[in-house]
Amino acid sequence: MFGIVYSSLAATEKFLNAAGYVPGLNVYSGAARVAFGQYEVIGFAAFGALHYLRASITHDPNHLKDAKVALLNTSHDFANIFRGAVEVVPLAGFGLAAYDFNGFRVTYDHEGEVFEKAR
Repeated sequence: MFGIVYSSLAATEKFLNAAGYVPGLNVYSGAARVAFGQYEVIGFAAFGALHYLRASITHDPNHLKDAKVALLNTSHDFANIFRGAVEVVPLAGFGLAAYDFNGFRVTYDHEGEVFEKAR
């Protein structure tokens, strides 16, 4: 269910990552990432709450699972807000590039596996 959402979120993040490596442009990409993260938190929290409400009414365990996945995803969203705040610092993009290129970045695919185990 979340595959298409994760694909488009990952594409947006990769675009913002590339923009964040460029001195001067990183200020704008960082601000955009903060806003992006805030919208993600609001969206996934609302999605999770609605699925939890639906699960409590229908007693359908699938809706409860979807609620858990959505609420767990907000941790990635808060990480985006934090990264955006760091990214607006001049020359911080170089450190973030090293972080990304050394494989430390948490990807949506990896989180999907974690979320599937949580189900």
